[in-house]
Amino acid sequence: MATTATRKVAKAAVEVDSTPFVVSHGKEPRGVGCWAFSFGRADKFCPPLERVWFAPHGSFTSAKREAVAEAARRGETMVWVQP
Repeated sequence: MATTATRKVAKAAVEVDSTPFVVSHGKEPRGVGCWAFSFGRADKFCPPLERVWFAPHGSFTSAKREAVAEAARRGETMVWVQP
């Protein structure tokens, strides 16, 4: 049985795209609340909804930092902010 190892990437290599959030809310994400992110590769256009990750209640800045760290740990290069 073959297993696939997840390759970590540098946090600096992870890009954050807030387009799904902006399309839904009409403004950039900011402030305090509960945040949802999805991860994938930058060469994919649609955010993979099966890879949604929820940040605990807190500021968008800290949630984004945690999401980037989680994406890097999983070997993903793209984070989408979900509405």
